[in-house]
Amino acid sequence: MVASGQPAPAPNPSRRAGPITCMAAGIRARDRAQAATRAAHWLQPGGMAARAATRRPTEKIRASTPKAPLRESRITSRRRSRSPRAPRPSARSANPSSCRAPVTSTRASTASRAAARGGSTPPAAQTTAAAPRPRPSPTRGKARMDRARSPRPASGRGRRVRNTAARWASPSQDRGSGFSSMTGDSLMALGYRTGSAGPQHVGRISLNSSISSVAQIRSLLAALPGPDAAASAAWAAREPQLTKPAGSLGRLEEVSAWLSAWQGRHPPAMENPVARVYAGNHGVAALGVSAFPAEVTVQMVANFRRGGAAINQLCKTFGIGLDILALDLDRPTADFTRGPAMDEAEFAAAFQAGMDSVPDGADVLVIGEMGIGNTTPAAAVSAALFGGEAADWTGRGTGVEGGALARKIEVVGQGVALHRGLAPLDILRCLGGRELAAMAGAVLAARLGRVPVLLDGYVTTAAVAALELECKGALDHCLVGHVSVEPGHRRLLAALGKDALFDLGMRLGEGSGAALAVGVLKAAAACHAGMHTFAQAGVSDKDGA
Repeated sequence: MVASGQPAPAPNPSRRAGPITCMAAGIRARDRAQAATRAAHWLQPGGMAARAATRRPTEKIRASTPKAPLRESRITSRRRSRSPRAPRPSARSANPSSCRAPVTSTRASTASRAAARGGSTPPAAQTTAAAPRPRPSPTRGKARMDRARSPRPASGRGRRVRNTAARWASPSQDRGSGFSSMTGDSLMALGYRTGSAGPQHVGRISLNSSISSVAQIRSLLAALPGPDAAASAAWAAREPQLTKPAGSLGRLEEVSAWLSAWQGRHPPAMENPVARVYAGNHGVAALGVSAFPAEVTVQMVANFRRGGAAINQLCKTFGIGLDILALDLDRPTADFTRGPAMDEAEFAAAFQAGMDSVPDGADVLVIGEMGIGNTTPAAAVSAALFGGEAADWTGRGTGVEGGALARKIEVVGQGVALHRGLAPLDILRCLGGRELAAMAGAVLAARLGRVPVLLDGYVTTAAVAALELECKGALDHCLVGHVSVEPGHRRLLAALGKDALFDLGMRLGEGSGAALAVGVLKAAAACHAGMHTFAQAGVSDKDGA
């Protein structure tokens, strides 16, 4: 160490500098040379100092702020290469004296700077414009769009979107295994049942029959299948073993036995209930028998399909697949006070449409209707089938009162007087409507396909009453969901020997009461199938065993 106030010793000239010292000295010498070169370029005539003096302030800022090159996306570059645009005129190009000439390319700018410094132009900078990018093939984008539009295979990563306008198909006419992004209600309405394995197709019942006359309907009624004896025996063997007193669940036990017998299996199941609402217009509606005009039928059908009616909410609540069948709404039936409402061909066509609407694989079929003025045909059919005065079978319907109700009773009486004494199916043809004939066809098809049926209210029950009178026991596979406030419905149920499941004062139609009864059927099936037996639960039965 050197004492304070004493001079530092002189360096030893014989001692050599280390490698780090030499490297630092070289870096400092290189920096001094680069600084001198930049100063010379800045101060030489025509150099950067002279050019900077002629720039405007905004150009000085722009020139001193380097910008990173922007990367264009493939879509942007492809669009530019396909449709090149002419350069837009700017304020600078319109007044060349106020600014520098536009630089054509980066390489041209490099060449001009090199020439200004007096150096040689690099070979790479001799090109005045960059080479254009190769234009993509015009068919490349089209081929990509074609691939996007083409349907994908049913298996693999993509699945085909199903045509929602397709009607019912038989199980052999499979329409693919893919599904669109539809709600669960829309899939069930098109004939699919949802479950843990995803939507499953439900095809139409194949009956191998085409109805063209009333005689063919009678031939089908003569060969109706009965309940399944094996399923009924299995139900009878299990029911007494369940952990409850015998008969303590009341009609729920009867309902589960009925389900098992007509579904032809044990235990019964209620995983796939379906509903069909049939719509038609009537010529007698023009006689003032309804509080609403006939065009409401079309409007309500549109409301059903939009999901805005009561039946839509009930089906959504109980997981019921809903479909609407509109039958020639622009062509009402004839006025039955002057002649038959339908000829045999029209009746057979409507009956066939109802048969074709029944899906295969349904656990229960809910029957409903929509038609302005159709309580008038229902009252007329019931009075003609079972006798009595027109006033006994005619009610307020959609709310007619006073003179309108009296006119309705008069119309019913006139129709019954004109067509009294015919066979039951002919009465249905002459006094009914297309939706009534379709409901009768659906009930017959369900019987042939072993599908239990839930009937709704007055109009629905009147539509199928002719089947029971033509063939005793034709409605054994049917339960009635509710009893309507229409006075004729109670009389009709008593004549048919049917007891409704409940009475809530409903008179809407649409299948609303039958859809509500689906909850009762689900409860009955769940209790019978899910309850433990005395042996399983370790509970002693009434005998102490």
